[in-house]
Amino acid sequence: VGQALDAPQGLAPNTPVTITLTFTNAGPGVENGVVLTDLLPAALVDPSVAYYGPADVTLEEGTTFVWTIDVLEPGASGQIAIYATLIADWPEPEVSFINFARIAAQTYDHEPSNNISWLGVNTKKVYLPLILKGY
Repeated sequence: VGQALDAPQGLAPNTPVTITLTFTNAGPGVENGVVLTDLLPAALVDPSVAYYGPADVTLEEGTTFVWTIDVLEPGASGQIAIYATLIADWPEPEVSFINFARIAAQTYDHEPSNNISWLGVNTKKVYLPLILKGY
């Protein structure tokens, strides 16, 4: 699963943001019972969704956001666009958020490393040993 962020007005309070998830069955066999999960960050509110591609995608009732893809043929792909608004009290530019996405099937995956992705905004690197020592 891959991700892309589009924020045409920049990352400012009350501005629209689109996260696009892209998925493909890169394996040789048909995948059944595929589940795609996106953990939308709390900084993005009022989400709506659009689906693109030949795969049938169904949002699981009562979730934000878990989709099932009943059958994903070899080479089949699709996209899910999540349209949202950045919260009104977004303390730009020093605050970050991360969007996680994961796709999984019921069958064995020969290449599971491409099943998880994250998209970071304003993320900063931290030297972990200093945190662990309490400095």
